[in-house]
Amino acid sequence: IPAFAAALAKHSPDLVIVSLGSRDALQGVRRKLFARTTDLFIDIARSQERAPDVVLVSPPPLAGEPNRSEELADAMQIIARRHRIPFVNLHTLLTAAENWKNAYGDEVGDDVYYLYPNARAQRSIADAVLKALP
Repeated sequence: IPAFAAALAKHSPDLVIVSLGSRDALQGVRRKLFARTTDLFIDIARSQERAPDVVLVSPPPLAGEPNRSEELADAMQIIARRHRIPFVNLHTLLTAAENWKNAYGDEVGDDVYYLYPNARAQRSIADAVLKALP
């Protein structure tokens, strides 16, 4: 968190996209601790002399365990409402597809699933973030 604050102070960005939670979901971080950390990142960004716009982005569903990150995505939605900032729910975006495997599967048709969203899903994520920008 100190490095985040230092980078904001040094670069004075106009926009900060706060995207947290994938590793937290993998490690089983409790919702309350995760929410406090997320709040802290937003508060630090907004406390800058030239406060940037902030967009909050949830963790995507985890490959093989798509519901594991859902609780953190739900917490982030509440946090975004409370802070009145745009929110992109990657969990909903990527599980709303016909099948979460479409977002994680090998695009050449092999039965291989990756830890991170594939190129097709990355384009959907980029579109969703662009629509959320203030």
